[in-house]
Amino acid sequence: MSLLQLLRERLARAWSGTDRLTTLSRQDVARLLTHPDVLLVDVREPPEYAANRIPGARNVPFRSCPDAWALEPDAFRSAFGFAKPPPSQMLVLYCKSGARASASAERALLAGYSDVSTYPGSMDDWLAHEDQQTPAAGQDEGPRQH
Repeated sequence: MSLLQLLRERLARAWSGTDRLTTLSRQDVARLLTHPDVLLVDVREPPEYAANRIPGARNVPFRSCPDAWALEPDAFRSAFGFAKPPPSQMLVLYCKSGARASASAERALLAGYSDVSTYPGSMDDWLAHEDQQTPAAGQDEGPRQH
């Protein structure tokens, strides 16, 4: 599936209100790394994020801040060091093995986000295929402690 087809499919699902939460493969995530309209979010805790992460990912830890997606914009920026994405932004969430990403995705949907996906394989899958990854140059942000 091409990047354009993937984005069209995601937009159609978001507008129709069906299948509000979708899952992406490692290949899908790799293709989306450099897309400007996609926010890749690592929901693991800061020490996990600091140890390794998918290039370009931002850290919004689920366990220490489960209601992050419901925060006001100023509080979100203060907590995570970047602007709170608009509710229409495509979010791709991952963790270590998928459980926290799914829980955070449900919270994002409840907070009004309409285009939320998870990468169920998460870091376990990403690291297992690390030799097949293409880094997203210049997009990696350092860890931010909360």
